[in-house]
Amino acid sequence: MYPTRVTTTTTTTTITTTTDNNNIITTTTTATTIPPLPPITTILPTTKHLKTNRPTRRAHHN
Repeated sequence: MYPTRVTTTTTTTTITTTTDNNNIITTTTTATTIPPLPPITTILPTTKHLKTNRPTRRAHHN
């Protein structure tokens, strides 16, 4: 397999809102943008692997 070059741009936006009760609510939104992806054929096997190995389904049922 050839080396995978992943260029990741992460943009973090922090919004601080002060309510009437003077409680400070901080909402952090993180958007990750990955430029030009390799062919989907290359990505699919990896994605399937991750899904199979992660116990996400059990977590949802709990």
